[in-house]
Amino acid sequence: VNQGWAALSAVLQPAAAIMCAYMAGAMETLFELTVEYAKTRRQFGTAIGTFQRVQDHIIDVVNAYDGARWTAFEALWKLDTGKKDAGLSVSTTKIISSDGFDRATFHSHEVHAGVGISREYPLFLYTKKARTLYNYLGDPRHHRELLAQGLDQEHQPFDVGGRPRIGAELEAGRRQRLEIELACRLRIHRRHADRTPQHLARRVEHQRTA
Repeated sequence: VNQGWAALSAVLQPAAAIMCAYMAGAMETLFELTVEYAKTRRQFGTAIGTFQRVQDHIIDVVNAYDGARWTAFEALWKLDTGKKDAGLSVSTTKIISSDGFDRATFHSHEVHAGVGISREYPLFLYTKKARTLYNYLGDPRHHRELLAQGLDQEHQPFDVGGRPRIGAELEAGRRQRLEIELACRLRIHRRHADRTPQHLARRVEHQRTA
């Protein structure tokens, strides 16, 4: 009783990582499809792939593909090896893959223009898939919340299982945060101190006598 979510989450994480790998593969095909079209479609007497703006769209497809690919690999590796932060990596790749797949189809349409909306053309299928899988197993907003909660656990007095953190570990984390905050405050204080009337007057006098 009351253990259903733990059992379900153990299945959802591998499923989400595998789906992200699927989306990365789809983006690779989108890249190949778009490059081939840019090489064969001619306008103004030359292939449109020679135009810089077309190249920009293709680069955006590559960037989306690379982000999904490597984060999916990392998530699957951490799941296979039982890493403690595997869930964070799964949420990371789901965010990047869902956003990236949607963005990759957009830039592919920018290159293909009118032919891309034809139902007989493959790009239509990939666009439909991108819209559908965007929300499967949690949309990017949901996984951003999971990612934030997971990162926040590192700064809480209790671990994921509800057990108190070791005193030295908790105190070290607090000390580190205080040191960072203090350093930031000191930098802000120094910047404002440099703008005081007395300091400005000294700088003017120094420049005058130099």
